[in-house]
Amino acid sequence: MPEKRTIAVFGTDISQGEAVARFLARDKDIQVRAITSDVTSQMSLSMKNEGVELCECSFKDVDDICAAIADVEECFVLTNTDISDPFCVENEIKLGRRIADACAMSNIGHIVFSTQVHTQRVKGVQVRQWVTKAEIEDYMKEKNLPLTCIMVPFVYQDFFGVLKPEKVQNNTYQLEIPMGLTPIDLISVDDIGGIVKSIFDNKSQYINKTISISGDKLTIAEVAAILNINMKPKMFREKQISINDYRQKEFPGSRDWANIFNFLLRVDTQYNVSKTKTIYPNVKSFQEWVKENGAWILSQLS
Repeated sequence: MPEKRTIAVFGTDISQGEAVARFLARDKDIQVRAITSDVTSQMSLSMKNEGVELCECSFKDVDDICAAIADVEECFVLTNTDISDPFCVENEIKLGRRIADACAMSNIGHIVFSTQVHTQRVKGVQVRQWVTKAEIEDYMKEKNLPLTCIMVPFVYQDFFGVLKPEKVQNNTYQLEIPMGLTPIDLISVDDIGGIVKSIFDNKSQYINKTISISGDKLTIAEVAAILNINMKPKMFREKQISINDYRQKEFPGSRDWANIFNFLLRVDTQYNVSKTKTIYPNVKSFQEWVKENGAWILSQLS
């Protein structure tokens, strides 16, 4: 029996990394190794039950990361921006560089990195969680790593998390997202795993490329309309809000999110639904996702 190929996944404490690990673990020819600082978390233990190997790592130095990825052929890398940390930009970039150095020293054959646009460089807009990833991507390329980058838009689940609508009366919710008539690209976080697996399975096709993935492209009004059709008696509506007013919202990272919307209003980021479907044909539209996840959506609204 041939040996399983081992793929390490960094960032499994974030929904995107978790989704990638879970999807890869469905393939019985792949051994998935989640590199995490907390092997006892509920998320980690849940992944373990699905066949994911847990590997504890402090991430404090390159040697520690090298030990964690011993005998690994491929890596999916996602880094997290801890907005509560005043030095989050510097710390995340340092971590990303340590991971890149470890991958180089360990001769990893293929790395898929979840990147973002360098908003500061393109438009002078500071989005900490995007700039950090762009800087890490630059470093990985300087190291000449065998790299494929994916650029991930908003995920459908964001509408019931950081972009959760405000309940204004019984069964009525309003979405306050300052995009007006400009559509935004979206994807289900669960479909990212299928895309990443296809990239790993077709290395020669995707190596040294950056792919902007998308499952749908909708205005906020269209998002509300789809929810209205599928989530009755719940009703959703768009509430107009300016970038400046959004920036004043009282939640961690509101300025960064306002800057994201400001950037997207000014720049076409070239996400591509049809190209994404050539990589992973089963990618779901927002309407398909809502129809399949109504119970979960209700649980998040309560």
